[in-house]
Amino acid sequence: MKFLIPSLLLAFANNVANAEGDHTPMNQLLQEQLESLVPKIVDGVEVNPKFKYPYMVYAGGCGASLVAPNVLLSAAHCFNAINSVQIGRHNLLDNSEDYESFSIVEKVRHPNYDGNTLDYDFMMLRMSGSSSRTPVVLDDGSVSLDAGRDVIPIGWGTTSSGGATSNVLLEVEVDLYSKAQCQSAYGASSVTDRMVCAARTGKDSCQGDSGGPMIDKVSGKQVGVVSWGIGCALSQYPGVYSKVQNQIDWIEQYIDLWSDGPSPPTSNPPSPPTSNPPTSNPPTSSPPTSSPPTDGECADYDGWTDSFGDDCTWYETFDSVDCPNYGDLWANPNTGITPGEACCYCGGGNNADSNPDPPSAAPTSPPTKAPTTGSECSSINRKGKCNRTEGCGYNVFQRACLDALSTTECQRWDRKRGRCRKNGCQWDNVTKFCSGRWD
Repeated sequence: MKFLIPSLLLAFANNVANAEGDHTPMNQLLQEQLESLVPKIVDGVEVNPKFKYPYMVYAGGCGASLVAPNVLLSAAHCFNAINSVQIGRHNLLDNSEDYESFSIVEKVRHPNYDGNTLDYDFMMLRMSGSSSRTPVVLDDGSVSLDAGRDVIPIGWGTTSSGGATSNVLLEVEVDLYSKAQCQSAYGASSVTDRMVCAARTGKDSCQGDSGGPMIDKVSGKQVGVVSWGIGCALSQYPGVYSKVQNQIDWIEQYIDLWSDGPSPPTSNPPSPPTSNPPTSNPPTSSPPTSSPPTDGECADYDGWTDSFGDDCTWYETFDSVDCPNYGDLWANPNTGITPGEACCYCGGGNNADSNPDPPSAAPTSPPTKAPTTGSECSSINRKGKCNRTEGCGYNVFQRACLDALSTTECQRWDRKRGRCRKNGCQWDNVTKFCSGRWD
């Protein structure tokens, strides 16, 4: 299959036409570009030893990587191509291989994905079961993506542009490009901060490798997702990959949500509308239209909206009944306050016995209360009340109010917002540090 970028095709065709003095018909030029623009292992080698990359996933016309026992990372443009997967494959013709098969029960494309430009080309997949294979370690920003760094794309894709796919898993070593080099090849507007380019003379990923991982040779971490490019191994056009570290927080939110917490409904992925929000939403200061579950009197944080501009009413009216499971997603970009902290329906809000005013920023100091013992923490069954009670912190994984962890204990989740919050710790959106809620 081929995934096209119409706006880029026209620009490329115009450039070629200008270079050739307009002697070649435009429709012929477009056809030539249509034949060459593919999500693109050329001049690679068979992976040896076999199964060296236990996290590599065969997904039919695309690839993917195992990032948690039941969670996969792939490319958003592969959305319609992936419905079932196999993990533990090498030779696709050898059915004696000890591999696992799963169906895909939930797919979530990045909410900012643009099918015309392939910006934000990321997709998270939840499998029907858990794999016994070891997940890949994702680049959380610790890998310096400097030009010339050795990286390795992997896949069963074609071995030449428009050629036949490979029956065995291939890998190829290529070099990272600087952003300036990549923009020089494709145009400044075509290469965004979510993209990174890589190639080496005669070597590239190719058609059918889309969605598969690009691995940093030194650290073994996944730094990219095969996304798009012009042809395969063309000297003037490097392969373009979605940059993992740029969207690591979004990726880890779904890893945390699906792999450790309660499973969301398979028929209704937890994604607020990105372009057509509900027109019937009342002002943000209005309470929900029906009574939320309460622990005493409860009021939503006045004036709070999430990163999509929706207030607490949206969560009660349009979200599923499992809103509390999604409460740590889509924090307000200015305050860091999540639905689970701001909205009664999601388990947060202001109780009558706590400060009724919404915080103007992420809480940095606890309300004045008498210290609470562990036994008292365990008696609190509301996440919002637990996190506002001194000495307590709500652990989403255990679904219980526990003694709050110290900063020393919480630091293991620096740069991991989802795990930080879900373990009852305090997250700083600016520094990306995880600290004790009451230290």
